[in-house]
Amino acid sequence: MTTSVEPDTLEIAADIELLDQALINLVRNAIEALRDTPDGRISLSAHRGPDGRLAIVVADNGPGIAPDQREKIFVPFFTTKRQGSGFD
Repeated sequence: MTTSVEPDTLEIAADIELLDQALINLVRNAIEALRDTPDGRISLSAHRGPDGRLAIVVADNGPGIAPDQREKIFVPFFTTKRQGSGFD
């Protein structure tokens, strides 16, 4: 996994426990998505966008989200996992 924070002094005002849990869940999902990817890569980055807003990006080179499921990913408790609950 690669990480990048620009600038090094970047700070965020947020509930650290909630942010931590969200990032852990995203990285876990990325790891699972890469299970069958021979050269799997995950990157985590944080920076300020042109509008001054903070952006935190978790990305991987896995297969991606199926087009027919993309609209559903922000629906609470939606999951594509066989035994998933949509909580993690």
